[in-house]
Amino acid sequence: TNIVILSSDKDNFDLNVQFIENLVKKWAFGRLLHITNQEFDEEVKKLHDNSKIFTYKHGIKDPHLAPIMEIIVLQLLFYKIAEKKGID
Repeated sequence: TNIVILSSDKDNFDLNVQFIENLVKKWAFGRLLHITNQEFDEEVKKLHDNSKIFTYKHGIKDPHLAPIMEIIVLQLLFYKIAEKKGID
């Protein structure tokens, strides 16, 4: 299963890091895209070193604007996937 995780605020980020840790250590998953604006400490960096985890960090810190950036990234990703599959 492929998963997309959005973390644009500190509380959400902390919760998602716990979720990612469970994915890596306890559960099975395909690939994971983590879109965030949060800084990683050494423990989180080590967790994200997994070859199945792709991270996109953006620099928008405003909690009201950050989700807009994350949606734009997802729209571009889905557009490219559809384009690659030949879907108009």
